[in-house]
Amino acid sequence: MTRQRHPLPEANIYARTLLAPEIRPDKVALWHWPLGAPAMVATRFGDLIEQTNRVAALLISEQIGPGDRVLILVPMSPELYATILAVAQVGAISVFLDPWVGRAQHDAACAAAAPKAFFGIPKAHVLRLLSPAFRRIPFNVIVAEGFLGNHFRRRLAQQTPDATVVPVDPGDPAVIAFTTGSTGRPKPVRRSHGYIMSMLDALNQHESKAFDEVDMPVWPIMLFDGLCHGRTSVIPRMKPGKIAEADPAVLLAQMATAGVTLLTGPPALYERLLAHLTRIDQPLPVKYAFLGGAVVSADLLQRVQDRMPHGQAIAVYGSTEVEPVASLSAAEMATLPDGMGVCVGTLHPALDVKIVRLSPDPIRLDERGWEPWELPVDAPGELAVTGAHVSIDYDEDPDAWAANKILAPDGRVWHRMGDSGYQDAAGRLWLLGRASHVIHTPHGPLFPVVLERVAGSVPGVARAVLVAVDGAPWIAVVPTTEAGPGVCSDVGKALAGWPIARVVAQPSVPVDPRHNTKVDLDALRRQLAKGGLS
Repeated sequence: MTRQRHPLPEANIYARTLLAPEIRPDKVALWHWPLGAPAMVATRFGDLIEQTNRVAALLISEQIGPGDRVLILVPMSPELYATILAVAQVGAISVFLDPWVGRAQHDAACAAAAPKAFFGIPKAHVLRLLSPAFRRIPFNVIVAEGFLGNHFRRRLAQQTPDATVVPVDPGDPAVIAFTTGSTGRPKPVRRSHGYIMSMLDALNQHESKAFDEVDMPVWPIMLFDGLCHGRTSVIPRMKPGKIAEADPAVLLAQMATAGVTLLTGPPALYERLLAHLTRIDQPLPVKYAFLGGAVVSADLLQRVQDRMPHGQAIAVYGSTEVEPVASLSAAEMATLPDGMGVCVGTLHPALDVKIVRLSPDPIRLDERGWEPWELPVDAPGELAVTGAHVSIDYDEDPDAWAANKILAPDGRVWHRMGDSGYQDAAGRLWLLGRASHVIHTPHGPLFPVVLERVAGSVPGVARAVLVAVDGAPWIAVVPTTEAGPGVCSDVGKALAGWPIARVVAQPSVPVDPRHNTKVDLDALRRQLAKGGLS
């Protein structure tokens, strides 16, 4: 049955963001550090609204409107947010591609999205030379701070700001994001106007999200949390995909200038900051530090908390399709009982969770409903969640839907998180590693987090990774600089109770470009195949 649409201007994320009652035109919306500038520059909400309305007028002049797709390959900047909001304002759909995939995947994703316009930095426009799908886009805009962006700025200056908001239904798509996540194949995640606002409202429910706080998030979508609730946000000065190489002194200077009170980023960012703060013996100068994007160890969470004598360190668990799922403060972590895996805290109150049997195949419920699939308390399986801020659709990709969603008898759509784990009797969620990374042996399943924690606790081990090599379970170990020659032997002894085929030492392990934390297992297997093992 076709869903009834009820379009309203106030359902548009543009209206929910820049026309919200919390918005004060004179208040700083964004701090950013332009290329070559000596210091940060402030963009006020009034400036952002005017720029957004000018971009909207430009889109309208190019006959781009409701339902049209606009591809955006622009890093975090005032131009990015003005473009996203303008696209929503005219009823069009912003499309984002994962920048870390190959050219063929970019071409396929662009062909599937079929955008009518492309806003991108100069480097992104190189794809127009390489990709037939990119060359078919009729309207192209170079977004840049230097002379290459002059044409775009002149076009905007010629526009009369248009404040008209196109009515949308809450279920209408606002964003399509092609993301590889941890699965490799880009999935076109469709985020509706209603879903985005539910997600941002869920993020905003934490006690830290007061109107006068100042955010500094690493991820573009998280900055919308501040914008739509009238808070000032700071764009961190770092290269995209180079989080682990960010200059901590620069980030701390940004925090001091803007008075940052909320910091959000992956473990790699916090490791970088902690190393610097330890050297200079200074605290982390924020009230709340949110860690996410990858599994957050109890050790890291506590070390961040130790640098925040008057603040709180909080681990947040979520994914592209649902954010947040659960959270755990360092104070709560300190009171946890011993458990198998990494605790990510209690479920967000707007969500429901089930633990289902591990399966590489789509899950289709029959007349028996959940009975053959749902597991009891403390039993490990795959996490599945449902709720208002769970993305329930992919853009014209039935295979992705079948692999990642479960349709329940009551009509609710559940999202498979792709993580193995369990729920304890107190309702806390514990992660055991990616479900696809679990190695099944005649002796039972080997869960990555369990073995990696044991191996990582051996003196001389900086990091340990469980990886299947030709189906056999190996442990790749990154030794510390102080490690002795017998570190692999020591790890083997610590794992004597598990059927590990081999323990090998590696100088480093490849990680994903987005978070600089998650291990790229395919790249690690190629690295191991080249030899150099010990």
